[in-house]
Amino acid sequence: NGTTDVTEKTTAFYAMANFDTVFAERPVRGNFGVRVVNTEVQSLGFRNALSIVTNADGTIALAEDTTTVERTVGGSDYTEVLPSLNVVMDYSDTVVLRAGVFRGLSRANPSDMNFSRSFNTDSDNDPTTLGELIASVNASGNPSFEPLTSWNYDLAAEWYPNEDTILAVTLYAKDFKGGFENAVTQETYTIDGQQVTVPVTLSSTNQETSFLYGIEITASHRFQNLPEVLDGLGFKVSYNYAHSDFEFQDSLYGDRGFRDANGNFVQTHAGILEAGNIPGFSEQTFSGQIYYSKGPFDGSLIYKYRSDYFQPYTSNGTRLRYVGDVGVWEARASYAITDNIRASVEAINLFDAPKEQYFFTDDNLGEVNYYGPRVFVGLRARF
Repeated sequence: NGTTDVTEKTTAFYAMANFDTVFAERPVRGNFGVRVVNTEVQSLGFRNALSIVTNADGTIALAEDTTTVERTVGGSDYTEVLPSLNVVMDYSDTVVLRAGVFRGLSRANPSDMNFSRSFNTDSDNDPTTLGELIASVNASGNPSFEPLTSWNYDLAAEWYPNEDTILAVTLYAKDFKGGFENAVTQETYTIDGQQVTVPVTLSSTNQETSFLYGIEITASHRFQNLPEVLDGLGFKVSYNYAHSDFEFQDSLYGDRGFRDANGNFVQTHAGILEAGNIPGFSEQTFSGQIYYSKGPFDGSLIYKYRSDYFQPYTSNGTRLRYVGDVGVWEARASYAITDNIRASVEAINLFDAPKEQYFFTDDNLGEVNYYGPRVFVGLRARF
């Protein structure tokens, strides 16, 4: 019953054209194109064979044959058209402007499309039909997961005041179509030659819209006016802030409902947990690096930070789990012994920053993992 067997076949067609022209007396270049993608998903589920047993009083029950395995097949297919446009303008000798717009596609993880099903029976109310006997169905995945699509917009400015300096600012936005909801879906099963249709609560995508917007600032500079022993010193920094109203409902304690004949979501259960955001989405990330590169030596000290983010459980992709904010220090150094031989050392997580996981809410600490610092030593030779 726990087997996940998902096959995804993707067929894509691409067309792209480059252009190079002049606009407002400034050079402009870029490309535009379209991608047409068809995706076919087949999800196989396995369960022990079930038979219907009729009791002396006319009621029925299910008997399980542990020596025989039955296979069920589910899945879906969809086709999306994804256009794109990218434009670059050399505004001046030191300033470059970039803009882009494209339609993107994000698929569900294969583990979320599992077709494993198990039945809960109700023998207390004297069932005489299969519909009366099956009280509910436990589902561990949705083989008919639709993709999330989005329109993406980027606008960037890059300033190169000299050969050793860059300052770049990027504004970006995403307009999503589709979010995750817990909706009741009718599924039909064949048991001992009889068909039965049962409502099943599945995590699925809807047609709601949500957004994401953010800003990224990057700066890099190498000091060339320092005394000779320090003229290989430089730094790189990058900061990103983003915000989104995307909602991911927990399958047990989140909002639940069903889709009516018109496709409208009708809520039947009010959740007690605040919805998660986009899986893996941090509002703030920062990366800072101080480096020294001179002659045969290259070295850097790096600090990376990301704020807390939502990450579904790997065993069940419909449950809420959060990973706490963390800052990690790293160091790298290499030395060219000869033109063909280079020695290197790299240290990761120098101060043993832990991974903190929070269950259901972002303040309910459930697990802490310590990995310790890791050091890699290498020797590379080219011939």
